[in-house]
Amino acid sequence: MKKPDVKTIFDKKGFNLCSCHDGIWLYDKILGFNLSMKAKTKDDAFINALEYYQERLKEKENELNELKGKVKDFLSEIPEDF
Repeated sequence: MKKPDVKTIFDKKGFNLCSCHDGIWLYDKILGFNLSMKAKTKDDAFINALEYYQERLKEKENELNELKGKVKDFLSEIPEDF
């Protein structure tokens, strides 16, 4: 079975952008997974990556705010003269 032709568009420290028979793939080397798969253009691949990072940032901000609320609630239960 023939291996698909993969053309590296760029390979930087943290990212790898490749063109394959089924589209453009953007791989995050630091996270260790594809941010975009089978994108029609390079721009589409980068937009997919930005959308992923936006969603993850919002998730992490929500988790941080929830944790801050729990810490605040916990600290409010400690007597001041403790």
